[in-house]
Formats: sequence, C-alpha cells, structure tokens
Amino acid sequence: AGTFLEYGSDVENRRKAILDDLRTGVQSIVSEGADIDDVTVVRILTDRVVMRTGDQEETLWLTFTDGAESNGSDAGDGVVESSSDIDESYNRFGGKRVGERRWVFKREALMRYYRELMDNPERLVKVFDSLHPVYTENNSISGYHLQIEGEPEFFDAAGFMEGDVVRAVNSVDMTNRRRAEFFIRQFAEGKSSAFVIELERGGNRQKFVYQVR
Repeated sequence: AGTFLEYGSDVENRRKAILDDLRTGVQSIVSEGADIDDVTVVRILTDRVVMRTGDQEETLWLTFTDGAESNGSDAGDGVVESSSDIDESYNRFGGKRVGERRWVFKREALMRYYRELMDNPERLVKVFDSLHPVYTENNSISGYHLQIEGEPEFFDAAGFMEGDVVRAVNSVDMTNRRRAEFFIRQFAEGKSSAFVIELERGGNRQKFVYQVR
C-alpha cells in the first residue's frame, strides 16, 4: 500500500512498509528483517519492497489499484474492495474513497491545499484546534478528539466524523502534537506514500488507510 519513515527518523534505511494480503485480508506494517509466515522482508525502498522466500527474491512495487483489483471481501482494515457505495470521482482535495476504510489522494492536489493553509495561518490553526487532547487519569494524552472548528469539507473528504478520536498514526500513538507535525512534515517532503490512521468511533477502534500518489 505504501512506505514511510519510522517516527523520529530521517534516515532512509529506517523505512517501514504497509503490506496488504488481499487473499487473507490481513494488513501488516513491517520493518526490514520482519517475517510474514515463510516470507522475509529483505529491503524497503521508497517505491518497492524486496521479499525473500527460501532462495527466491521477489519485488513488490508500489501500486494504486483504485479498487480495480480486489478479492471482493471486507477485511475490516481497509483492504481495497469493489462496492457500489464507493466514491467514483476525486474531490477538490485530490482524494477518492476506494474502499470502506481506504482513500487515495493525488499528491499534487493535496499539496495545493496544504500550501493554501500554510498561506492562511488562521485557517491552519483551526485545523489543529479541531483536535482536542484526550487525557488519561495520569494526565497524559492518549489521543485527540475531533470537534470540527474549521475546514469541515476536508475532514469530510477524508472520511472523518465529528466525535472521532485519533489514537495512532502508522502504529505510533498520538500522545503529543509533535508526532502529528512529524507526519505532516514527512508528507510535505514526499517521504511517505501511505498513512494508517487508527480512529476510535462509537467505541470501536478502526484502521483507515490513506495512499498518496
């Protein structure tokens, strides 16, 4: 589905990959050296992942199916599927929903919107102010509760709903804004091509996958 740099790292060899198994419906976030059944992840590059099984190596190239390739099932973790309720056209932010919990965004259009916000600090502040810290009994942050104060069209286009709680991004718990800023910076610098956002909605924790191409 995509690759991204490990949180806190700007070193290319600290890259991770999001892999979808369309046969089983299992999604994995892996590092180099990880084993998936009898397959080992040998190398993760920006646009491909090298895998080894036995004495054979295979390369998985980054692709975007837009729902065209599917096992037709709902794995619950954002596996691409064919469904009549999936959006067919791109919105003004360059996004399109291609699965129950999966979106594809065109990088150029999303970057235009990003620059638009950067040129309008008041609007950007309202985006951050829409995410309110959720505190534990120990007064530490365990996520961010969405109460939309600005840019409602963008939140809607990305599948977010009022009341959602963002718990993690790419398996990193959202315990402070610096972590969110890291992922935004990785996107802006073109160092990440996919994000898995774990949301709590209605008491259930779900994974939403966003591919940037």
